[in-house]
Amino acid sequence: VSQTSDEPSGALGLIETVGNFYTVRLTISDQAGLWLISINSTQPYTVKVLGQSAVDILFDFVELSDGPHLSYAVLNSRPAANSNVTLLVFMVGGDSVRPTEVALVEASSSNSYNGTLKEVALGLFMATINSVPAGEFVVRVAGKNIFSKDSNGLFQRQSSTQLR
Repeated sequence: VSQTSDEPSGALGLIETVGNFYTVRLTISDQAGLWLISINSTQPYTVKVLGQSAVDILFDFVELSDGPHLSYAVLNSRPAANSNVTLLVFMVGGDSVRPTEVALVEASSSNSYNGTLKEVALGLFMATINSVPAGEFVVRVAGKNIFSKDSNGLFQRQSSTQLR
């Protein structure tokens, strides 16, 4: 299914325009699955996709403490640039939701700093990342919902704010 910006109401959905800002509201019935978005423009642009899902992420940057048992303190500020960092990632959406990748992604270039994952409790994962970007970044988590009926069960979530 495709639609051009010249069609305010078409096969894909409704397109609303305010200045150079376009909002597309889908009207097709089956919205689940993988999407390919193609934009032809001579000007720079940004694409933001919002969706609904039972899968979500919660995370904290933490500092681990030495000792016989896992303990940590939540960091109240952005981690220092170019340093190691640990994230505690809680998966929302049931026992079948498993992250396969946690990364810090630079907002300016999309460079990705991947972490190593370890499950510490049911639905709770620890990601260790060797370097923190110097500029703004987002946290991205990709994974699989093994009991999902949608597509192949793969998902990707990104923090809603850029960390400065």
